[in-house]
Amino acid sequence: MTPHQYCQTRFAPSGSNLHSALLFEDHERRAALLPIYALDGEIGRLPLRCHDPQVALQTLDWWQSEIASAFEGRPTHPVTLALQDTLRNHDLAEEYCQELLDARRQLVLSRHITGQQELALYSHRSGGVLYLMAAEISGYSERNTHRIAVRLGSHLQRLKHLVGIRQDIDQGFLLLPEALMLQHGVTRSNLQQVATGKHVQNMLCELGDQLRDDILSDLNALPTGDRRPLRHLIIQAELALALLDAIADDGYLLLEHAVQLTPLRTIWLAWRINRREKKTLKQAL
Repeated sequence: MTPHQYCQTRFAPSGSNLHSALLFEDHERRAALLPIYALDGEIGRLPLRCHDPQVALQTLDWWQSEIASAFEGRPTHPVTLALQDTLRNHDLAEEYCQELLDARRQLVLSRHITGQQELALYSHRSGGVLYLMAAEISGYSERNTHRIAVRLGSHLQRLKHLVGIRQDIDQGFLLLPEALMLQHGVTRSNLQQVATGKHVQNMLCELGDQLRDDILSDLNALPTGDRRPLRHLIIQAELALALLDAIADDGYLLLEHAVQLTPLRTIWLAWRINRREKKTLKQAL
């Protein structure tokens, strides 16, 4: 298995959101983008996969060393080996990867991230920086696009934790705004229940509605000239909107089960979004 096959198999299997989003990119751009998502996937799984915080921190330290080696042209891991062409052809800052690591250190050390500023920092360091890297690889021309890409990535990181709230809680992590929990009368004990109580549903509904508004606002603000190079980010954001709709239709019963789009629906939606974007851009010319 080649390094790129490793990344594809583990982090962009057929029918996944990432696979569907990258499906319409040319081979060169897809090969450049896939390793950064794979790197984030490897690092992002650590807090949940390592039950011992010290083991998680030591593994993150190993990744910090491996990333430094990758930027020096001496990688050993399949993901950082796949990353070599990306680093040769795109001027990515090593500090971006450090932000991905720092986000997971923040999660391992804090476990309960409930302050608004803490949550914003965590979402920026993880999803926001990841989308910034993707935007820089894809290319953009408008200054505002930089900020929109970061915000979209932050929104999708928040969605990951909304969808995975059951797993987060079971592993001892809490990533919800404390002020919102107080507003809805939700306690940590409530979140540990098997059933999703009405007050928890109401809180999750408010979170979902806010996420939907934030994603739509940034998608609408994306400059027309940068929509073509950032098409795969648009597809991921709109798949997130479809997932939020599915969660709402299910009644926000996220403590009982996670909700995901089926692989067939994911590919179909991505195809429709890509066709619409091509048509819209053609009309704008």
